[in-house]
Amino acid sequence: MEIQLEVKIDSPEYEVDMKTGLDTLQGTSDTIRTIAETILKKRIVQKKFSDSSIRTKMKKTFEGSYGMFFSLYIGPDMEPQYKEVGRSALLELLSFFMHDALHLIPDFTLGNRASKCAN
Repeated sequence: MEIQLEVKIDSPEYEVDMKTGLDTLQGTSDTIRTIAETILKKRIVQKKFSDSSIRTKMKKTFEGSYGMFFSLYIGPDMEPQYKEVGRSALLELLSFFMHDALHLIPDFTLGNRASKCAN
C-alpha cells in the first residue's frame, strides 16, 4: 500500500544550494517515515532499515521547480495498524507533526480519529 506525497522547495531566487536541497529531501523522507512508524507501531523506532515495512520511495520530479513526488510505502504486515488508524487520520497526523517539526502553527485542528491516535 502506498500513499502519494510531495515536497516542494520554494526559493525567491528560483535556486537552491544543491547540498541544502538534498538535505531537505532526505530530512523530509526521514521525518515522514519516523512519524508514520511511530503512529503505526505505537512506539518510537530508534533505527531505520532498508527492508522495513514502512519506507519512502522517490517518484518523478516536479516540472520546472525544486521538489520531489514520493510515496510512503506501508508493507502488508503493517496494514492492520494502518486500517485501524485510517488514511485521513494518518495524513492529518503527518501534516500536524511536520508542522511541529518545522515550528509552524498548523492551520487546522486534528479530527477526532487523529486526536485519539495522537494520545
